[in-house]
Amino acid sequence: MAIPLASDKEWSSAVLKPGDAVTMHVSEDVMLDGRIVIPSGTPASGEVIDSQSGGAGGAPGKLSVSARSIQLGERVIALRSRLSAGNGVGKDRSNVSMAVSLAVGVFGLFVNGGSVTIPAGTPMSAKLAQDTPFASTDSPVTSQP
Repeated sequence: MAIPLASDKEWSSAVLKPGDAVTMHVSEDVMLDGRIVIPSGTPASGEVIDSQSGGAGGAPGKLSVSARSIQLGERVIALRSRLSAGNGVGKDRSNVSMAVSLAVGVFGLFVNGGSVTIPAGTPMSAKLAQDTPFASTDSPVTSQP
């Protein structure tokens, strides 16, 4: 079962570090047997897996986030996912660094690549980490790879 999510705030590799918590929410009602089992707006949490600001020599930044759980009333339901911004790569400015290096020597190595930002409201999808029963059915919803 896919759970549609969206980021609550802008996330930036210039600010976030691995292990930092991020907030998101369920962006659309999740239906099962014609009934809403997870309403839109349900809070969700995630974790920064990898974060690197743009580096020296124009190297691009990276940002990867994983959804960890949703809070459905008193229940915490485990999720699994991974979102990498722009395929996990920020703005590559290594060509600028090379041009500056050729023009002014070693100072070109001080050109930094761009940080990665994920805007608020960016959609992502997660899956249930394990079989999870919901009130609208007697059988559990199964997780799928």
